[in-house]
Amino acid sequence: MREAYRIAEADVGDLEEIRRLELECFGSHAYDRSFIRFLLLDPDSIALKAVDERGRIIGSAIGRIEKARGSIVGGSTPSRSSPGIGGGGSADPC
Repeated sequence: MREAYRIAEADVGDLEEIRRLELECFGSHAYDRSFIRFLLLDPDSIALKAVDERGRIIGSAIGRIEKARGSIVGGSTPSRSSPGIGGGGSADPC
């Protein structure tokens, strides 16, 4: 049975929790606070979060639309999920 969670749009108010998750998952390779903030504020990005029953962010994903060589393309940052969270999805568990 999977843990109960909901998916919601993330915003700059979630910066510290998303940064915590980055550090848990990637240590010294985590995105820095200023880059995460940029993505959360960027109008060409969409950020999603998975929130558990207690309101804690247990996963996140950010996608961004960019122009590359005259074409519009989409990209995403790697998904993250807290240790012990998983269910066969595409997120990279810590």
